[in-house]
Amino acid sequence: RDKNFPPLPAWFPLRPCFYQDINVEIPPEFQIWVRYLYYLWLLYAGTLALNIIAAFAYLMVDKNGVSTFGLSIVYFILFIPCS
Repeated sequence: RDKNFPPLPAWFPLRPCFYQDINVEIPPEFQIWVRYLYYLWLLYAGTLALNIIAAFAYLMVDKNGVSTFGLSIVYFILFIPCS
């Protein structure tokens, strides 16, 4: 089977790392849970990305927000792969 995850554009220099197909690899009774948790993880990753945007906006308003912006980047880089 060809590696298909994470889905990346053709122009991107990196290629997918592993094969993933919920319909093939997960028993039918658990597929809904796996999809639900995957979408929850996507929401989590999106929330951390939104946190970077909000921290940057805070930095533009108040120059004391450097640590907030820095931590938002650290959280994004650390917590997404570790989750």
